[in-house]
This record gives sequence, structure tokens and C-alpha cells, in this order.
Amino acid sequence: MEVLHPSVTIANSVATVLTKGAERELQPGETVRAGEEIQFHVAVENPAGGGDWTAPSNDGAASDKRLTFTAGLSELLDDTVLVSGVRQGTIPRGYCGPTGWDSNYCKPVDSLVGGVARHTFPLEAGATHYFNYRVRVTNNFVVGNQQLGHEVIVAGEPGNGATGVEARTAFDHTVAVLHPDVRISDSSASVISGGPERRLQVGEKVRAGEEIHYYVAVTNPEGGGDWTAPTGDGMASDTRLTFTTDLSGMLDDAVLISGVRQSTQGRGRCEATKWDTYYCLPVDSLVGSAAKHTFPLAAGATHMFNYRVKVKNDFTVGDQRLLNEAIVSGTPATVRPRSRCARRSTIRLKCCTPVSRSRAPRSRRLRVT
Repeated sequence: MEVLHPSVTIANSVATVLTKGAERELQPGETVRAGEEIQFHVAVENPAGGGDWTAPSNDGAASDKRLTFTAGLSELLDDTVLVSGVRQGTIPRGYCGPTGWDSNYCKPVDSLVGGVARHTFPLEAGATHYFNYRVRVTNNFVVGNQQLGHEVIVAGEPGNGATGVEARTAFDHTVAVLHPDVRISDSSASVISGGPERRLQVGEKVRAGEEIHYYVAVTNPEGGGDWTAPTGDGMASDTRLTFTTDLSGMLDDAVLISGVRQSTQGRGRCEATKWDTYYCLPVDSLVGSAAKHTFPLAAGATHMFNYRVKVKNDFTVGDQRLLNEAIVSGTPATVRPRSRCARRSTIRLKCCTPVSRSRAPRSRRLRVT
């Protein structure tokens, strides 16, 4: 009888970003960013021509010579959230492949305790067993060390006088510490009534009865991190931006029309001189003259805010100054808790220099400054 000992190799190990629009196979040492979803795939092979790794049989024909898969994930999980555990199966491609699995065929490993995954399994000569696990990278840089490096070990004891064998593979990716920023990319006040729309310039006059449309565009520049809403799985902490504006400096001389509105969609839906109320929705709160809205904003994205007023002709009530300030602020996640700081951008839209009360009934005009 020929004595055939089994062996083991790592036939394939790959990490793939699955995030829509950013799909790619990661190269060794490549950096990933918060919010990305990554699948790690390890294929374990028993080369053809040798013996089998066997589970014990009741009739005694086969002794227990199974392989054991071990993955220490602690270094990975301080910067990520595990999605659907660690899984294994014998069918590749879409069933238990590098970029997807079917949970009917790709089943949980034997144990996942304290950040260590283990699974014991037989493997015939020429066969392959597949392991997959998926994580989402968090944006809480205070908790982890931004290192996703970890090692997978597959080991077994062939018995029959042969020494134990093992195969290893390692992943060494890091998380880019990208902080979000905020800019007022555009702001304007435009007259939208009584003829062609016109964007108000400094010093230009407006008059009673005219409708003025205020527009503020808030942008998170490309290349940085995202301002995120919190997620239930802990992947994203709450780093949303907050928009605030106090309209009291305008509402003594004007009437607010349809509240304060916001949207991520422009092109006629929520832009500089017009809105569609189906898409341009009310802000979170408008109490008295104070408007407030909290919102996430991905890198490279823009959020629009609009509000309209109609200028009163009762010059004895107000001061004939349409003064308004909009503020957008946020606190990004940081590396050290004490280094947290608020990012703040301010836009001042000042309308209307004072008109003396004795002249007001005659002029019926306000000035933009």
C-alpha cells in the first residue's frame, strides 16, 4: 500500500472592496477609507496526488486528521464592523467566492470568540475549501489604530509519522484618516417677482412687495472624509453637519413664504432661484425665527438650503434692514479625543440699509448691502 500524506496550501487570498462605485481588488498595503465594505477571501487547497484530511469515521476506517482554520481578527475589528460573521464552504464563485456568497452554501465557521475565528474541516486531495468574511470600515478614528493587518493560519497533523504542516497568509491594509471639511460653495439673494429674476448685488435696491429667494449651497470638498449619520451597527459615528439661521433680522421687514427648505438635489428642484417642494423639503425645525437642520454629507457632495421672503410695505414696524446669517458647523472624528474641533463656515447675506422713518412712506425702497 502506498503511503500518501496530505498537505495544505493557500491557493488564493484576496481582499476586495465591494462598495458600489468603488469596487476593486486591493493590492498589498493599499489604503482603504471609512465607509468602504471589504470582503476577505481565503482558499485552502489540499494538492492533488497526496492523502486526504479526514474526519473520523464510525467504522474506524478514517482517523481524525482534519485541518483547522484560525483567523485572529482583533486588529481588524478595532477599526471595522463585521458583516454576517466568518463563513466557509466548498463551492466557489457566487456561492462562497471572493466577492459574494450564498448563505445557504457559505455557512458560519465553528466558532468566533473574542475576535478569533476557528473552523475544523476535512479536505480531500485535489479539493479546495473557501473562507470569507466581510467588514465595513468605521469613521471613528479614536477607537482603533487604523491598521487592518491580520493573519490566517491553516494547520493539520497528518499522522502516520509525518510532521505537522501549516499554511499562512496575511493582509496588511491600513485606513486613511480622512477628515471631512465644509465650505459655503455658493450663496445668493435673488428677486424672483415682478419680471425677470435678478441676483442682487451689493448696494442694489429692492422694494416693498418683491419676493426674495435666499440660497445657500454647502459642500464637503472632494478627497476628504464624509460627514455621517450614526448607524446601528457602529460603522459610522454621528458626525453630521448642522445648519442654523436666525431670520429675525429679516422678518421684521418681510414675510416668510413656505418656510426654510433643503435638499441634495439642484437643477430646478432646490436651486438659486427656484424649488420643487416635492424634492426641496422643510428643515428639521423652524421655531419662531430660528431654523435648524442636521444632515450627513459625503465627500464631494453638496446640500442646498432655500428660503423666500416677501418685503412688507409697513415701514413703521421694522428697521428696513434684511439682515441674515447662515452658519454650518460640524465636529469630525479625530485621532485623539482632545484634538476634536468644530469646523465652521459662515455666510452673511445682508439686505437693506436703514431708510429713515420720515422718508420711508415716500421711497418704499430698501437697499442691499
